[in-house]
Amino acid sequence: MPRFRSQRRFGSQSAQQKIETPVRPKKPTGVSHQNAVADLVRNMFLAMLLVVAYTFCLGPAVAETLQEIIDAAPEGVDIVPPAGVYHEQLVLTRPVVIDGREGVVIDGAGTGTIVTLESDGVTLKNLTLRNSGRLHNKIDAGLRINSSFNVIRDVIIEDALFGIDMNQADNNIIRRVDISSKNMSMGLRGDAMRIYYSNNNKVEDSSFSDARDVVIWYSEGNMFRRNKISNSRYGIHFMYAHKNTVEDNEISDCVVGVFLMYANNTIVRDNQILRAWGPLASVLASKKARARGSSATISSAMPPVSTLIPRPGIRIWTTISPIM
Repeated sequence: MPRFRSQRRFGSQSAQQKIETPVRPKKPTGVSHQNAVADLVRNMFLAMLLVVAYTFCLGPAVAETLQEIIDAAPEGVDIVPPAGVYHEQLVLTRPVVIDGREGVVIDGAGTGTIVTLESDGVTLKNLTLRNSGRLHNKIDAGLRINSSFNVIRDVIIEDALFGIDMNQADNNIIRRVDISSKNMSMGLRGDAMRIYYSNNNKVEDSSFSDARDVVIWYSEGNMFRRNKISNSRYGIHFMYAHKNTVEDNEISDCVVGVFLMYANNTIVRDNQILRAWGPLASVLASKKARARGSSATISSAMPPVSTLIPRPGIRIWTTISPIM
């Protein structure tokens, strides 16, 4: 390092020595590598705490309603509400996961639809939805799906006029869902599922009872597999819906097991259709429809009006006269 000397000589020798002493440069200010790593770790820890707060801590103590909890959460986060009964209707407009594993019941208080999905990519699991409205003209439902790529699993929907109403909703998964309608006469109940202009959905391992129908309109590519349907009017009812699959289901104590109306290229196979009842009882009825299938098991079906005949080459059954 160069020495810096004074241009003028004055004072004592010791003063001159002090002046001529080289000036040590100060260390540059900034953050050392160790400090940078420590700050990064601290920030990551704080971010994890934030996620944990949303996942485990948010609840009525922080927000007054479940809707407020959901609205306050970041996209994609798992929301685990505290156990309890929430009397409200929810509308989900962002992709989140709602896990009711603590024991969460959402009660619609007898008004409207309980939960509506307006966003793709939502997951609902381990929830009970109950007590929807009673208006047919508004299709009051336990769950309305107006979006795609959602997962609904391990959910109970009870005392709901319509169970699940799907409108232009594609590529959804409905799995291990238990649905029952309101305590009304069969003609006044809503449908366990109402699928309208919705394609490529999977409905699996679920139970539908004491509703009207599972009805599919203008939809294709849907799979119904390993479900149990009982005590309803039409077990599964296709209207102008093509290229769907009904496989390995148990349909019991319904007026009609599977009804195909203007529904072509539908696969019906490996189902058990048991105890069809009433003056129009039929295990499988069709009107201007073409079905493909095999290995349909039929038990105690007594159709006094329509005649059951086996189609050549397969063991699916159909009626020679339509059931209206």
